[in-house]
Parts: sequence; C-alpha cells; structure tokens
Amino acid sequence: MQGLPQERGDIAITNAIITWAPTWVWKVIAEGVETDEQHTYLREQHCHELQGFLFARPMPAEELKHWLHQRLQ
Repeated sequence: MQGLPQERGDIAITNAIITWAPTWVWKVIAEGVETDEQHTYLREQHCHELQGFLFARPMPAEELKHWLHQRLQ
C-alpha cells in the first residue's frame, strides 16, 4: 500500500484488481492501509474491505476482546 495513491504502477494494479474482482465473484480486501489518504482512495475505488495499522495494531486476544467491546456498544 505504500505507493498508493501516488505511484502510477501501484494505482494501475490496484484498480485492475478492484475492477476485475466482481467478474470472478471475488471480494477485495486491501491489507496494509496506514494513511487516511490510502483509506480515502481505496473507498473511492469501491474496495470491499480494508485492514491495516490505520484501524488497529496487532494485539493479544484478550486485548482484542476489550477493544471490540468498546467499539461495538
């Protein structure tokens, strides 16, 4: 994701995957989203799911339970 949305090559590959995915009934999950700029770009391209440090850092299971509980109330 580091090259999005500045690097033309990364943009071309990303757009191709997002465009072709429905043809094969695939769901596109972008991994490694770290910036608001990447988040905005991928949402504008209709990427299905996003994950990465922008949303949360890796954490132990017990900590994850607490983290989810706080956000799902």
